Amino acid sequence: MHRFRVLAACALVAVTACASHASSPLPAGAVPPVAPARGGAAQATLSVHVPLAAAAASAHARPAYISPSSAQLLVAVNGGAATTYGLTAQSPGCAVTAGTLDCAFSVPAPSGNDAFALSIEDAAGNVLSKNVVSATLAPGASTPVNVTLAGVPVAVRLVPGSAAHIEGTASTGYHAPGLAPEPLEAEPLDADGNVIVGPGAPTITGVTVTSGGAYASVASAGTSDPQAYLLTPTNATAGGRTVTVTATAQGVALADGTTSAPVSTSTAFTFTPALVVASGLLVSLYSVETGNLIEQFRACQGCMGLTVATSDAVDANGAIYVVTTSFLGLSQSSLINIFAPGATTPTRVLGSSAGIHIVRGIAIGKDGMLYAAGGSGFRQPPPKVFEFASGATTPTYTITGITAPVGIGVDGSGNVYLPDDNGNVEIYGPGNQSSPSSTFNDPSLGEPGSIAVDAAGDFYVSDIANQDIAYVAAGSTSVTQTLTDSSLYNLGGGSLMLDPSGNLWASLASGGYSERIDASGLPSAVTVSETVNGTGALAWMP
Repeated sequence: MHRFRVLAACALVAVTACASHASSPLPAGAVPPVAPARGGAAQATLSVHVPLAAAAASAHARPAYISPSSAQLLVAVNGGAATTYGLTAQSPGCAVTAGTLDCAFSVPAPSGNDAFALSIEDAAGNVLSKNVVSATLAPGASTPVNVTLAGVPVAVRLVPGSAAHIEGTASTGYHAPGLAPEPLEAEPLDADGNVIVGPGAPTITGVTVTSGGAYASVASAGTSDPQAYLLTPTNATAGGRTVTVTATAQGVALADGTTSAPVSTSTAFTFTPALVVASGLLVSLYSVETGNLIEQFRACQGCMGLTVATSDAVDANGAIYVVTTSFLGLSQSSLINIFAPGATTPTRVLGSSAGIHIVRGIAIGKDGMLYAAGGSGFRQPPPKVFEFASGATTPTYTITGITAPVGIGVDGSGNVYLPDDNGNVEIYGPGNQSSPSSTFNDPSLGEPGSIAVDAAGDFYVSDIANQDIAYVAAGSTSVTQTLTDSSLYNLGGGSLMLDPSGNLWASLASGGYSERIDASGLPSAVTVSETVNGTGALAWMP
């Protein structure tokens, strides 16, 4: 913004500026004074206070201030010829004091009502901002006049806003991991590439998703900043999609009665995947592309006693489901905390009223069904699997007769896979069930732990006793392949997960990280191509 304050006191005019910039040395070159057109001659004093640029720019939008060696102020009184004043530390009447360039110029103006046409230009003569203000000059009188110079936009850009998790740059491409609403700033720029902010900024219009509207929308952030917007993915189908956002900065009225041309921009944003890791009392989201921690929040609100997150999942809308289990003496109790897309506090909680007591694992089916494997515990009912339709608070189906599950997986047909403490993987058909359709039992599988199931019914199960991963092809009655690798020595009870590309992710319980095993090597080889510094229950955010 270019804000000016004009004071008329015995022909005194004081002007302050706070958001302009130029980039090259400025010759002084003043124009001879203009003779008063009416009234008695008077001498106005023009005071300009220019904050200088900070030593380092912040990561987000901020005013870029005028440089003492790169701007000039033009003043025309009552339609006369403009007088040019240099705004550098070397210009007559200027000096730098405490990080501010202070200049004082004498401007001839008649007593009475005067019109001051004010313009800031760079050294090349490009107009950065301008306006016309009227002030009544009378000896012995002091009349404050507030003036806002309108910034003249020559370009506009869309950039990540404050607290955005967007990665990359405009030139390399903006990537937004995690399917959360992302703040954007629409920034009008002056001729020197400086952001025009504040009351003098041009109006921003037409901020819309012009390509990929099925995957995201953009709207005002609803804050005091008129240039702040939110880019919100529609649901998990936005994962991997690129959308284009367009914005226009409207022109401003110029002194010659014309209006500067509006300027527009279009910027692409790609929604990229995140790894959701639940551990301890925290849920952490990591960018899959960079490994950066992009978000972290508590797994539950108002948890009592010793509470830990033990399982997580993500549905097709991008909502996160986190199981937290609290321990009090011999007693245990679990909650399923459901976070709406982008939320950092639970929007719904499933507990005892929904039949939830102790949960050993959760999974989301392709139809949005939530599967919760109940475990046994002190003074708890027999374990069951509860199946909740999307948004339901009571189970749609239950599976009874299960024995001590340690995890859960679901294939593309809705079959449920339960590794248990007896060394088995029991497989149940869709819907209400009271006995398994088949039981996988192979003596080479020492102690099954976490399980990851693909759409066809192939599954990977961690073997805690042998510190390896067993792969079982759909319908097989024995382990098809054993994945061994030195990196799996601290597999422990770590979590397994398959991403949409068929890569297997393993959370190493005591290693402090999770690793991706490339699908190209599976199911026989372990080819670790990426690690993320987070360990715990794993889920995939598209």
